[in-house]
Amino acid sequence: MQKDRKSSLKCMLIVSLLLTANLLPITDSYADSGSWQQLQGVADADPGIMFLLLDGTVLVQDQGINNSGSERWWILTPDSKGNYADGTWSRTGAMPTGYKPLYASSGVLPDGRVIVEGGEVNGSSTWVGENLGAIYDPVAKTWSAVSPPNQGRGTFVSIADGPSVILANGQFMFGPAGNGDAGELGQTKQAILNPSNLSWSVTGKGMSGANPEAGYTLLPNNKILMIDTPVHSGKKTEIFNPISGVWSSAGVTPKSLLDPSTAAGEAVAEIGPAIVMPSGVVFAEGSNQHTAIYNYKTNSWATGPDFPSVNGKQMHADDAGSAILQNGNVLFDASPVTNGKFAPPVSFFIFDGKKVQSIQPPSDQSQIQSNFPYFLSLPNGQILVNERMGSQNMYVYNSQGEAAASWVPQIESVPTNLVNSKVYTLTGKQLSGLTEGSSFGDDCNNQTNYPLIKITNQKSGTVFYARTLDVNSTSITPGNLASMTFMLPSNVAGGPSTLQVVASGFTSVPIDVTISTDFS
Repeated sequence: MQKDRKSSLKCMLIVSLLLTANLLPITDSYADSGSWQQLQGVADADPGIMFLLLDGTVLVQDQGINNSGSERWWILTPDSKGNYADGTWSRTGAMPTGYKPLYASSGVLPDGRVIVEGGEVNGSSTWVGENLGAIYDPVAKTWSAVSPPNQGRGTFVSIADGPSVILANGQFMFGPAGNGDAGELGQTKQAILNPSNLSWSVTGKGMSGANPEAGYTLLPNNKILMIDTPVHSGKKTEIFNPISGVWSSAGVTPKSLLDPSTAAGEAVAEIGPAIVMPSGVVFAEGSNQHTAIYNYKTNSWATGPDFPSVNGKQMHADDAGSAILQNGNVLFDASPVTNGKFAPPVSFFIFDGKKVQSIQPPSDQSQIQSNFPYFLSLPNGQILVNERMGSQNMYVYNSQGEAAASWVPQIESVPTNLVNSKVYTLTGKQLSGLTEGSSFGDDCNNQTNYPLIKITNQKSGTVFYARTLDVNSTSITPGNLASMTFMLPSNVAGGPSTLQVVASGFTSVPIDVTISTDFS
């Protein structure tokens, strides 16, 4: 994202009207029939990027009042029924001294830790292209420093807002952006983190594009899709094979997804998110009015629907968020671009696989633009949406419709007599789901393709989440065989209960279990 656009945002006054009712229904004039619900008692902070932890809580950065990053983090815990709108907030550990990133590479590892590398800014409005890093331990609730690849030398001197992804084998990969504002086209390498010893390896042969402003999308065949963002490349896309470490062509989009005006005369343009739907196709959004559909089975592209105009203004998904709803549709936002810069107001849309339709926004969005809202898939099927930029407004979106039976995780074996604080193994198919859950691009990487264990007490309806300790695959391949270990919380209620696996909000068929408690 370009410095002149971001630095100007801190001066913008955010005026968001509070909802007059707890639930705001969608009216007949809009698509879908879902509803928005505003979170209550939001932490005394300026919420930024959000990560779903493997115990069902949400880790949220306090991004700083001036959109400059901070070392402060919060935990959002759902209420006893698993509802996040009425959840509680608590502070957790701070990042290492001197590391206050904003717009960084990041991801949730299969053992539950959260990795953050780089950042455009570091506690101020000045662009720095940081190459520091840190990892969060959700059990100890502490952050510790992680050295950058190659000791931060060479191509890794500036990670900045490099695109990142959790590979199907659970390793973390990012591509350094360098000074993306200057359109550094030489940033074509990737670094892969081995979570077991926090060691780095460098890979990436044959990339013809560049990392700055691009996004990485995990495909059902375990490869990584990237849409080239250098303006001169036009419609080119690429595929990364994690086994060979080589990039190859993924063909060209029918129409360019880049708005040259968002490059502000530079070599690299912004772009929108690209997300895998449960059907297996990728919905890719442009920083102009165009979209495209990618079929990984045929390695081919098709034309997608253009964004509609709203109040006479053409919409663009220029650095925008998206997430997959329970009915398989895509929830996303877009806004106008004026003179090559983001511009309010933001509008919200649903893509149903064929057409794009508007939905009612959660509140007055006249001062919000597309690069503001962050999206996160929650395990109860809701989408958590954060307005950001000092408003402190956070919402959940409740969609209508149900998931197809073929989309949900499938449990094959798990013990049915469980004791609190004990560790168990579960095996099954597509435990990490069929989608990454949410997608933004290079500035926010908080995908949710990993399994959580949901326990519901049959008598009280109280919801508990076990802590996932490890999962051996984060692949979104249909029918992918996987196993995981989990530990029941110490405070879980005893008695007849149900156990379900949840991935990106898609929930398995419940298994009857009996919970015994031992508080000795």
